[in-house]
Amino acid sequence: MEAEVIEEKRDPLLNRVEVKFRVKHNGATPSRKEVREKLTALRGADPKRCVVAGIYTSFGARESTVYFREYESTAHMLRIEPEHVLRRNFSEEELEELKKQAGEQK
Repeated sequence: MEAEVIEEKRDPLLNRVEVKFRVKHNGATPSRKEVREKLTALRGADPKRCVVAGIYTSFGARESTVYFREYESTAHMLRIEPEHVLRRNFSEEELEELKKQAGEQK
């Protein structure tokens, strides 16, 4: 899987960086988990502060457009991201652990 940055912008009001990637892949569209691991490694970011907001693939294409968000802290991410996006990116156990850690940071 190859990833290329298409657009990157900083959103200071939401304490995050929004990045639009073009991801080239063989076969089926990769899972959110695979994409999140690849993009966090590429950016050198903490996976606990990042979410894949969406993966969009045209029928039959071997490349996808990915919307990725990197937050300054886990607490900001938990407060801003909708619950359904968090559930798509993290398992129930991971989400509970993140909420506990964010509660301790306050």
